[in-house]
Amino acid sequence: MSLPPRAVAVIGDGQRVHVVASGDLDLASAPVHRRRLTAVGDAGWPEVTVDLRAVTFADSSALHVLLDARDRITGRGGTLRVIVAPGPVARLLDVTGVGTLLTVVVPEAA
Repeated sequence: MSLPPRAVAVIGDGQRVHVVASGDLDLASAPVHRRRLTAVGDAGWPEVTVDLRAVTFADSSALHVLLDARDRITGRGGTLRVIVAPGPVARLLDVTGVGTLLTVVVPEAA
């Protein structure tokens, strides 16, 4: 799926939902991501995947959004998985230790 810069798409099939983001996930875009993930969390989806492979930059705002989503989703018995590409976002999750608090998948580079 190709998204324009700074986009968020939510794709659900009844049991699972994928939230796909692109561009920067920073202080300026965090409110949009937080609203989308809050809506997904409140909807009660059992399995939530956040796909950040098209995110080119992330800062501490992104970490807060992800941790808030994890708390909301797992607090009601759901699961949250985060997919990141090898690179800066994966490194941010690793260096900050946030990656140990989330289920993070880093697919092998093709």
